[in-house]
Amino acid sequence: MKKYAAYTISESTIALLPYTHMEYQTKILDEKGWFYSKQTCWEVIKESCVRDGATYSGKRDAIKSLFSYKQNIPILIDKEKRICAIPSKSPERWDCTWFFYAHVTGYEQHDNTTLLHFRNGQQFQLDSTYYTTKQQLHKAAHIIAYFQLQK
Repeated sequence: MKKYAAYTISESTIALLPYTHMEYQTKILDEKGWFYSKQTCWEVIKESCVRDGATYSGKRDAIKSLFSYKQNIPILIDKEKRICAIPSKSPERWDCTWFFYAHVTGYEQHDNTTLLHFRNGQQFQLDSTYYTTKQQLHKAAHIIAYFQLQK
């Protein structure tokens, strides 16, 4: 378990989970293991956007304009590496979980939640309906494909 004041999203980032702890606010599932950050999930997302050369708001506005998506918009953190973060609910909510498109190998309905399957064999129960999760994954795929074709 590694602890960070700040964590930078990379190709190995699988999910950012809200975490209730006196010191840490985000639990990070990464190909290299579990990490903890003092930043909220949303702060990690926003800082990683800036490291890629644009603000979260700028990336969100561009995607809204190109695709007419209105809410819970997946964010392309790094278009060259195709790192796309998908929010489980409104990004401004503290309990929003973010998962990364490239790591999802499947998903299935589990009552009113969705069980995500990741390529490293791990699973995570997402507090989001199957339909919402499916829509979010479709949005992310559309965004990634669009920017790949722009090369």
